[in-house]
Amino acid sequence: MSFAGLVAGAQPLDGGFAIDVPPDWHQGRTAYGGRSAALALEAALRAGGSELAPLRSATVNFVGPVHGAVEARAQVLRRGRNATWIDARLYRDDEPVLTAGFVFMN
Repeated sequence: MSFAGLVAGAQPLDGGFAIDVPPDWHQGRTAYGGRSAALALEAALRAGGSELAPLRSATVNFVGPVHGAVEARAQVLRRGRNATWIDARLYRDDEPVLTAGFVFMN
């Protein structure tokens, strides 16, 4: 399944979305790191809205295995004149499995 196909079928949640990570996305018992980070970025983009500046920085922490039913949630921490900071997290069984901080800046 493509990334676009996966997020198109995501279930909307307050502050994010829920998805089922397909087994063909796995490397061992967790999803590939880039795909997991892309889910966090998608949540951040949705939280930030259409007026976000370009992405300039990302810090991604892999806390636990990302597989099965996952919730992606994000919140804007600060929106300034030139930069927006967004915190994004992936959860499995209400436990964080990935944390990410994104900075969008002109």
